[in-house]
Amino acid sequence: MNSNRKNKNNTDNTATGVVAVDGNSVCADTSSSRHHTDKQLVRERFEASFGRYNRLAHVQQRICAELATLLQELKRAGQGSKIKRVMEVGRGTGFLTSRLVTIWPEAEWFLNDIATSAGKYVAKYVAGADVDWLWGDAEEIGFPGDLDLVVSASTVQWFDDMPAFVAK
Repeated sequence: MNSNRKNKNNTDNTATGVVAVDGNSVCADTSSSRHHTDKQLVRERFEASFGRYNRLAHVQQRICAELATLLQELKRAGQGSKIKRVMEVGRGTGFLTSRLVTIWPEAEWFLNDIATSAGKYVAKYVAGADVDWLWGDAEEIGFPGDLDLVVSASTVQWFDDMPAFVAK
């Protein structure tokens, strides 16, 4: 969000994108052609808020439900029936993960998040599934080969270079 308003610290947001995570601001410098997200701050804020996240993130829950419905429809139409290796980027507390494992229960899962404490929230959804945990910034880590599906619900807004990520 770019605005000429003062934020809660009474500083000017004109050249800074400010995004809230659980009411806390994470700034990205948008004064140049490329912005830079403070990934360490993003990780710290999510780590601190995971205990409350499921109660508060209503929009994210709805996004995940709608995305899962679309993916289920693709599978029913035969377009997703051969998906065997799935990577979820930024899976957080598992809103999308919990739905996807019911669509493709036999798939091999590669679950990514920048915040390692998220694993304890997701483990219950993937019990018995073939899971590899990929911790770290999805823009920086390597991807497994031969993926059939790479999916993310509410993570790409934190990326600094979307074209480079998509090229991976």
